[in-house]
Amino acid sequence: MAGTAPAQAATGPDPAQPARGVVCFTWDDAYSSWPQISQMAADRGQRHTFCVTPNLMLDRLSNADVVNMHSAGHEIACHSLGHPNMTQLSPAQRLTEYTASRSFLENLIGEPVTTWTYPYGSAYSPPGRTPTTDQELYLRYDRLLDTSGEPQTAVYPRFSTGPSPFLIKRFGWAQYPMQHAKVLQLIRQAANSPIIAVIYAHDAAPMIDNGYLAEALDLAQTLGVQCVQAKEAFPACPCNLMDPSFEDPNLYQWNLQKNGGNESAVAESVILAPDVNIPGARALHLSNPGPTGYVTASQTVRIEDNRAYSLSFRDKVSIKTSGNGAKIYAKVVVRGPYFEVLKEVYSTPFLTNTGWAHNEVQVPATVGASFVEVFFAIESLIGQAWFDHVHFGPTVDGKFG
Repeated sequence: MAGTAPAQAATGPDPAQPARGVVCFTWDDAYSSWPQISQMAADRGQRHTFCVTPNLMLDRLSNADVVNMHSAGHEIACHSLGHPNMTQLSPAQRLTEYTASRSFLENLIGEPVTTWTYPYGSAYSPPGRTPTTDQELYLRYDRLLDTSGEPQTAVYPRFSTGPSPFLIKRFGWAQYPMQHAKVLQLIRQAANSPIIAVIYAHDAAPMIDNGYLAEALDLAQTLGVQCVQAKEAFPACPCNLMDPSFEDPNLYQWNLQKNGGNESAVAESVILAPDVNIPGARALHLSNPGPTGYVTASQTVRIEDNRAYSLSFRDKVSIKTSGNGAKIYAKVVVRGPYFEVLKEVYSTPFLTNTGWAHNEVQVPATVGASFVEVFFAIESLIGQAWFDHVHFGPTVDGKFG
């Protein structure tokens, strides 16, 4: 389809070339200068991400402009419908911002829009994102673009064996000399090291007039630094787990086990209304009919060595009677390259909440780690448990499950 380019940032380094990074230029709102940015980037073989707020287009940007930018190879991302501070809206109002803007853009370009860009992100006061809005956007989009006032927080490793980050900080660029100098520094850093530098700006007209935009794009071209879309730099991976909301009725991505003679134990995907404003229609249901044995659902994923991770999820339980060692829990088993067990971390305390609640397992950085097994389980008790909206990723990602 027009505008779709092959992912380049997720592959390994070319041994014939020096290790190099990429730059991800993103543009927020909607401005009449954008078609010129699009052409300047396309002339240099560069791809940007344009984060469009439909209600701001008006006389600044036409539908045809958006289609043409997409056809030129650029990503079209969603920047809400009307650019409100999301934390100051009701859940119903936020849902409209999440979905109506996406539908408009998808109908326009004829392609899924997978990137959400926060209006008034973390760098603003009051901030425009919270763990609540992150959780509402999780599984609706493949990545969230946030804001940052410091360039070092907007730099990510390019060649990573672990999950792609879901929440992505971006350094703000404008016509001011100090900010511009930092942007040029990020481009030079990407020329010499395998990083992803993420930059955002708004109206480029002042930077076109003073030459800053051309200088930055020319520098990237001269140094051989690729400029890529956000979705290329950060492939679809809001959670390193497959089927993290148990929407597959057959649970093919999950390993289901029962032990201790409990042949009537159950591990299944059931239709269950999600908690407030949470996407999805199904949940994992575990049921253990006796006070012995266990029933589990698990999945194995690759992680990076010596990096801290978090497992977050929503759950509720119903406990009848229990035996020795009775518990309902989530567990992460950290394993080495030969699948040897290095560490086991349980949800603490064990799960007892009878209504939907958010829970977490913090997995400390472990030297030699290569894989983890994520478990949800009932052990040695008569009871049931429901799990939904699971996220496993680097601790710095935040709370999404």
